[in-house]
Amino acid sequence: MTQQPPAQAAAQIRIVSARLGAEWAARLARHGLLNADPERAEIVIPPHDLPYQLGDVVAVSCPWTPTVTTRAGKYHAAVRWPWAVLDPDSAYGPNGSVAFPVDESTEPWWPYQLRPPAAELDEGDRCAVGIPPTRCYVVRSNRYDPPMDDGFLPRLTASVALLPVGSGYAEAADVWLARAEPLEMKLLHRPYGALRSGDTVHDADDRPLHLVPPFLFYADHGRWREA
Repeated sequence: MTQQPPAQAAAQIRIVSARLGAEWAARLARHGLLNADPERAEIVIPPHDLPYQLGDVVAVSCPWTPTVTTRAGKYHAAVRWPWAVLDPDSAYGPNGSVAFPVDESTEPWWPYQLRPPAAELDEGDRCAVGIPPTRCYVVRSNRYDPPMDDGFLPRLTASVALLPVGSGYAEAADVWLARAEPLEMKLLHRPYGALRSGDTVHDADDRPLHLVPPFLFYADHGRWREA
């Protein structure tokens, strides 16, 4: 952190970057330390510890995995979560099942789906749970410290909230990260304001520019540009 006004700090960073060049900027990107303030030895840039950021467009999917219906009622059908590892120390006494609404319009969207849908299932029926390939916006990312108790192991340390592109849904759905589910999430697009070290964008002449924090792009032909 720095006590300087943002504009003054940015100006100093650009001056130091121009003088010390690519090697210094690359070292900054790796270690998150900035020697630009003569009054303070280091300005610390907090590292990103989540792979996805607000505004990212991602492709999310999960292979269809066989399971069985453990309960079927008027409003919900519960299925055994095929990847469940129960937490014996959980405060919630989990049974390893997850409920799906019979009428999906009555509850917020969730990317996981059933085949066949919950409305067609009876107790004991075989089915499959998974996520069909879906383009989504990242609405928020969450870090839990200490890890959150939700009945499963490993305990939840990170999640992202997703909204399907073009859906019109108003409420985002939380998806767990670093869990047993074989979730596949691929970054398709990152808005300009959320670029991270190593990201590549193209200028008006379609030349690739590689971002080196904090404020510089490096072109393959050797020229530096201020962000």
